Amino acid sequence: MTITNQIDDRFNDDERRAKAWREFCHRYDFTHQKKEPINMSTEAAAVAEIVRQAQEPMQNINPTAAEVLIFPDKTVLPLEKYAERPRRKRSKVSVDDAESFIRYVNNHKQPGTALYGRATLEAGVFVGIIDAHEGTVDALTDQRPAWGDHRVIFELAQTPEWKRWIALNEKPIGQLAFAEFIEDMLSEIQKPTGIEMLEIASALRLDNGQVQLQYLETIEQKAGQGGAMQVPTEFELALQPFVGGSRYAVKARLRTKLVNRQVQFTYLLDRPHKVVETAFKEARDKIAAEAGLPVLLGRVDSIGL
Repeated sequence: MTITNQIDDRFNDDERRAKAWREFCHRYDFTHQKKEPINMSTEAAAVAEIVRQAQEPMQNINPTAAEVLIFPDKTVLPLEKYAERPRRKRSKVSVDDAESFIRYVNNHKQPGTALYGRATLEAGVFVGIIDAHEGTVDALTDQRPAWGDHRVIFELAQTPEWKRWIALNEKPIGQLAFAEFIEDMLSEIQKPTGIEMLEIASALRLDNGQVQLQYLETIEQKAGQGGAMQVPTEFELALQPFVGGSRYAVKARLRTKLVNRQVQFTYLLDRPHKVVETAFKEARDKIAAEAGLPVLLGRVDSIGL
């Protein structure tokens, strides 16, 4: 629909349209030529002249240069959508990996583009503000505010394996459930091997046949045929916190105890938040190096207007 058609829809009464157009032409000059108020002797002639003039001036309006049309009733008609292309880029793009984030920033960055990153106990997020405020530290006169509404966002996604290990961390687990869990997670267990850990979980018994709770802390725990395999107090994992990221060695302490004559396992991951910090830093360094921009630590709020 053209601008003329929209005005015709608003002023489908000839008399109202004539009156509105007289006021409009008198107040605004989109052709950069001086306009004089329309002065017709008769109403019919005024309507005919307005209809004739209504076509030409509207064709001369440049939507790229003019922001809006403001009608006498204060209705505002934005003109940008009638231009060949938008005045500026506006977008909020979410990407799924660091490589896509870097490529988007490199394709669109401009003076003032800024990158931010923020880590949490579980994950992290990176935000690229393509049209951020421009400026320098030394010259306040060079400061140029910008809208900041062209953004790209990359949220670090946890791997399913990391989520499962975190979910059961420091929680007592029955022997059968622990054995099934170890069987599902064999590929992450490094020392002892996953098979050895599965045997331990499946065949744990107390030496000398004792099952009383008071003996558990003083009698050596063994597993396997004939009690030949000693139960470790810790084991080592190779975990990948984030999709597309590296794997890291993570130690876990193993605790066992009797509850109602049943063995319970509890593992305690060694400072998993530090693993998240290391993985976040690796992603941050990669983005900064390949995008050619520093990644500031902090949270980006919406711009309030």
